[in-house]
Amino acid sequence: MTNLSAMGITSYLKNLPRGKKDVFIRKVAEVTEMSTSNVYRKFRVGCWTKIELEAISKVIAEEKEA
Repeated sequence: MTNLSAMGITSYLKNLPRGKKDVFIRKVAEVTEMSTSNVYRKFRVGCWTKIELEAISKVIAEEKEA
């Protein structure tokens, strides 16, 4: 599994269908232990820590496998 950049994660979110975006945001919030509003803000600004990027990359990988 490769770690995605902040731009790659934002691009992934933008390409999700509307119903799946909310589910993805909730999963990211749960994994990163943040509120959903903070996750939305970080997606807009693109300021993720390395640990957060790794965790989100795992969520994306799991979604692609399913």
